[in-house]
Amino acid sequence: MLRGLYSSFAGMRAWLFRQDVVASNLANVSSNGYKQDLAVFRSFPSRSMVALEGGEGGAGSRVQPLGPYTGGVLLGEVRTDFAPGALEETGIPTHLAVEGEGFFAVRKGGQVLYTRNGSFHLDARRYLVTSDGAEVLDENGDPLRVEGELVVDEDGTVTVDGQARGKLGVHAFDDLGSLRKVGDGYFSSPQAPRRAGGRVVQGYLEASNVNAVDQMVKMIEGLRAYESNQRLILAQDRTLERLVNQTGKV
Repeated sequence: MLRGLYSSFAGMRAWLFRQDVVASNLANVSSNGYKQDLAVFRSFPSRSMVALEGGEGGAGSRVQPLGPYTGGVLLGEVRTDFAPGALEETGIPTHLAVEGEGFFAVRKGGQVLYTRNGSFHLDARRYLVTSDGAEVLDENGDPLRVEGELVVDEDGTVTVDGQARGKLGVHAFDDLGSLRKVGDGYFSSPQAPRRAGGRVVQGYLEASNVNAVDQMVKMIEGLRAYESNQRLILAQDRTLERLVNQTGKV
């Protein structure tokens, strides 16, 4: 009976963590370039349950297998879904998107980070920056300065007033699992990047890959699963109460 309580509690905790993941996805449904998270459940390590049958003191006893016992589920990990979002036209020259693989390289706080959010603009010094002021980098890791009309080709070549100024730093990773979210749509990775094969599109932004309807369904599903485990705990608690209060009464 107590094992049942622990299993139900583990289920409640796992579904509660999953609700946090779903809520985070819904909060970023309108964030450009956002990549949704997926909660992955796994079961506790399985254990074999047995019963000892025999006389007093264990004399002549034998083991009777009862089958495996897993003890419920837990939240194994949270994975990021790197599926592309839809491209939305804005017509603004500093707005860029990557169609296919690739991340824009930016420098924020002295650290090189990567993002799919191409909502860029020019700061007071005419440098191309993100919405929160991080510098957009070229393929050599230098910030891009734009002092005229900006044109970005599909291969990332930056042209200002008809003169080539290098290429955007658009990078890809062989192992996307190495990327870690660091907030505000940025990723970091210990892995060395390579030049991406995606196509740069000017005047467009990539939307979030979160489907609001799908996330709402998951939230309702999580709520019902949480409530089911809660009801199981209440039922087991009533059974234990009856067992403790009535056992031994004549």
